[in-house]
Amino acid sequence: LKCKSPLVLTKTWVSDDSIEDFDSAKQFTVKIKTASNIDELAEILKGAAKFPNFAAIRGTPVRDFMDEDTRRTNSNFSDEPKSWVMFDIDDFTPTTRPTTSIEAGIEEWIKTALPECFRNVKTFWQLSASAGHPSKPPEKLRAHIWFFMSLPLTGAQWKRWSNKYNLNMDNSVFSQVQLH
Repeated sequence: LKCKSPLVLTKTWVSDDSIEDFDSAKQFTVKIKTASNIDELAEILKGAAKFPNFAAIRGTPVRDFMDEDTRRTNSNFSDEPKSWVMFDIDDFTPTTRPTTSIEAGIEEWIKTALPECFRNVKTFWQLSASAGHPSKPPEKLRAHIWFFMSLPLTGAQWKRWSNKYNLNMDNSVFSQVQLH
């Protein structure tokens, strides 16, 4: 999704050491990007990260919104199976401080929180917008970890799965209209 500038869809660090939440955009332009593997997904995400008014959602448009603005509502986007999933980690304390080795912290979270099938597979990760901020505990890992799965699942299926494994993470990312 793309909102109109100067609105932004990410948290912003402010010079007074506070963090401003993302803007409450109402209208979005829909841009559909597809990926067939984790590398293609990573390229799409890295490209979108250059623009603070871009964000990904899990939802599939219920009709062609390509030439018009639309609202980010469940009635406009359906929860269709996707091959990708993103885990939003905000409250994990790895044995190695994230400021020392982010990769080690991510690997530790995968090893301790996820089933074995997630280990030793290629991932793509991005730090959360609040990672490293002075107001946040430096020992906590704050990251978005993306996987590309062989079996596409809906957000509702991911949410049930996450609850079954009692993952310590933000399940709102499985909603079809939650910004990523």
